[in-house]
Amino acid sequence: MNLFAEEIEQTAIERIQKFSKIAKAMNFEIALGMSGGKDSQVCYDLCKRSGIEFKSYFNHSFESNITLKFIKENYPDVIRRRDYKHGFIENIWENHGGLLPTVQSAYCCTDYKHNRKYVDECSIVGVRKYESFKRKE
Repeated sequence: MNLFAEEIEQTAIERIQKFSKIAKAMNFEIALGMSGGKDSQVCYDLCKRSGIEFKSYFNHSFESNITLKFIKENYPDVIRRRDYKHGFIENIWENHGGLLPTVQSAYCCTDYKHNRKYVDECSIVGVRKYESFKRKE
């Protein structure tokens, strides 16, 4: 890895550690939102390597069996929360007018990372920098 990437990584770990100290002083438990995507995987890895105490949650209903299996096999300590009583296709039909998620229109972040119902008091959420500007509204 090049020095620039190592510096960015170390900065991220230090920020997570600082965040953890503030959260601990305020008696908050840190929760990491896990969607199974690459942003969440990177945040999970950084939290693990930072040495902080955290719980990771996967709020599932809209995910495919492939994603569910991936998280279960690779992240066994992630806590699964389920709000809906029916399955993948019915949720897509009921909550998104039958439109399947695509690369241009993925709604997992809207459903799980930015939904107030699923954001814990003290959450870490993986969102790429270039997406932040697009999603800030």
